[in-house]
Amino acid sequence: MRNFVFLLLCFVCNFCVQAQNKIQADVTVQQFISGKVFNIKKSVFFESNGRCVTRITYPEEIISINNALGEVVFYSPKNNQAWNEVGKDYSSKNEIFAIFSSNDRYDLGLSSLGFTLSQQEKDSTRIVKTFIPKSENKEISKIIMVSENDMPIYCGYFNKKEEENKKIYYQDYVSLPKFSFPKNITEITVTENNDTIIRRQLFDNIKYDNDATSSYFQFQIPDSVTIVQGIKKE
Repeated sequence: MRNFVFLLLCFVCNFCVQAQNKIQADVTVQQFISGKVFNIKKSVFFESNGRCVTRITYPEEIISINNALGEVVFYSPKNNQAWNEVGKDYSSKNEIFAIFSSNDRYDLGLSSLGFTLSQQEKDSTRIVKTFIPKSENKEISKIIMVSENDMPIYCGYFNKKEEENKKIYYQDYVSLPKFSFPKNITEITVTENNDTIIRRQLFDNIKYDNDATSSYFQFQIPDSVTIVQGIKKE
């Protein structure tokens, strides 16, 4: 098992060795839950070939490396320990940079997630699209996405009772060489207990391609690492 885990580490670290487009950014995540505020600070180093390195610096340093297949390795520099997981939720295709740097930005990747466009309305400045599940979905009845100047500005999720229980706002766009990216993404979720959770992602120091030169793009797990957990199946 130990040799197999190391093979996985090598695979994740060297997945698609030839780099394509690169994006790096500093991200502050703010979560407001039950009157309490939780902050996370991290830096993201994404490559369009699917390799993504995320370095959390607060509240504790943790570095993760994941790929498009949903394989991820977590590494704690403090303890020199690593553990790995496998699951579709870990796929780098879900990374916000993966969505906005590809054609997925036009529907926020909803088509890839199993939704189909059922209705579209347009006025002078905005386009409103309604997506419904391609097959039975236990939680979502429809999703409404609003775009302005070909850029998403809002996405609303409706439960089976036709209640809008999640809202996502995309604001403060910055222009990069090949696409535009929202520096402020705010998500408001209402739970089944009618509690409200607010999650805000603030992006700063966004660099693209030749300007994205951080050594973390080449980060690899040290050979001396101690494996503390094996493979987890979905």
